[in-house]
Amino acid sequence: DRIAFGFQVEKLKAEVTEPQLEEWFAKRKPDLDRVVLSRIIVEDKQLAVDLEQKLAQEPSQFDDLARSHSVTKDAIGNAIPPVRRGSLPPGVRTALTDTNPGDIVGVLEVDDRFCLFRVDNILAASLEQPGLKRELQNELFEKWMREKLAKMAIKLELN
Repeated sequence: DRIAFGFQVEKLKAEVTEPQLEEWFAKRKPDLDRVVLSRIIVEDKQLAVDLEQKLAQEPSQFDDLARSHSVTKDAIGNAIPPVRRGSLPPGVRTALTDTNPGDIVGVLEVDDRFCLFRVDNILAASLEQPGLKRELQNELFEKWMREKLAKMAIKLELN
């Protein structure tokens, strides 16, 4: 019975979400795209400004400056794994809007530190990505369920 119920729920989920999936994906795509970033994080704002000026003249120095100045443990290999734009802090996400690989962004204050980011790559989200379609279907289905439950009149009788 549980297996049959599971199949029924999946069928319902597909029927409910399929008509809206492309539109939902298009709406969410900017936050679903992943970026590969390198970063320099320092504790002094003036140092960050100085590094930004150096990078404006010589962007190829980014890796050397990261190794010599960044306070994070990843200063040796300053690239961070691909991360969804939507999971970045709001200020960083906004600053990375309309950037391209090779762009340097900053000085940004994040958690009382000052950051410079280099966009190394942008990995466009696709419904063909493993698990992404299912994740979006789950989001849409949960949204649909909340809407249905909000419309239901629920009575509690206490004796």
